[in-house]
Amino acid sequence: MRKTRLISYVLITCALFELGIWLGIFLIRNGFVPRTQKTQIQEGGVPTPLTTLTSTPTPLELQTQPDSQFDWKIPEFPGNFNWIESTSANTGIPGISFDDKKSTFGEITVSGKIYKTTVTDKDTTYKDAGPTYGLTLGEILAENGWSFTLQYGNYRLMGTAGLGVGGKTLGYIKLNGPIIRTIVYSYTENGNWVEGTTRPRELKCPPCSTDMTIIVSDPVDIRNFLPK
Repeated sequence: MRKTRLISYVLITCALFELGIWLGIFLIRNGFVPRTQKTQIQEGGVPTPLTTLTSTPTPLELQTQPDSQFDWKIPEFPGNFNWIESTSANTGIPGISFDDKKSTFGEITVSGKIYKTTVTDKDTTYKDAGPTYGLTLGEILAENGWSFTLQYGNYRLMGTAGLGVGGKTLGYIKLNGPIIRTIVYSYTENGNWVEGTTRPRELKCPPCSTDMTIIVSDPVDIRNFLPK
């Protein structure tokens, strides 16, 4: 009799246990009981909820620092040249071009300070002064974060550039949000250009001279030039 009761008790207990398991599964599947949140272990060994992180793009305008706080890193001009400074007041200098690599393109005109100097064939610094100085200045500007091309949204920005017999122009640009500046270096070799033996044209000296110019633009908002 006792053995029969014991068997009945075990069967009833097993049935209730199984019923509890199925009831728990039913409640979880139907949202009555929250599922256990998965965790991942970060570098300090502290478990944190496993979540999917999404980055929110910061508007370009919000990346702008006040001009008084932003370091444009305009280096001192190398060499011992006598640079004469002037200001291009109210003068639009074609300094920067832009395009969207499709059908939209344009030009950003700037104003700023212009520095000029001239060396002659009587100066010890004359030999290859124009191109040599351009290489030296370019290396210094690159070290200070200036570049030929930059990207702003969907637009490619480019410094001005030009090349001809006895002369070259090359512009470097830098961005602070939508605010841009450019530094443009150019030189022109003057003298008696003749048909060359090793080059199409050669410069015969004396007399010869090289004019060098550096433009340091004021900050300008490129949104004033991009299509609306």
